[in-house]
Amino acid sequence: MQIHSPLLLLVTFAFVYAPSLGRWLDTGSNLWYRHHLVWLAIILFVFFSLRQQRRNDL
Repeated sequence: MQIHSPLLLLVTFAFVYAPSLGRWLDTGSNLWYRHHLVWLAIILFVFFSLRQQRRNDL
């Protein structure tokens, strides 16, 4: 089984920055869209990594 480097990078980033990201999301402010920014970043990361992978497969 091959582990893709973008996935490994995402897992490493999540492991290192999860505590500070959790504190940032849970701070008591009026920014209701913070959770959505995190999901948007994850979706964009996956989209661009898969798009690049499909170009390399051709």
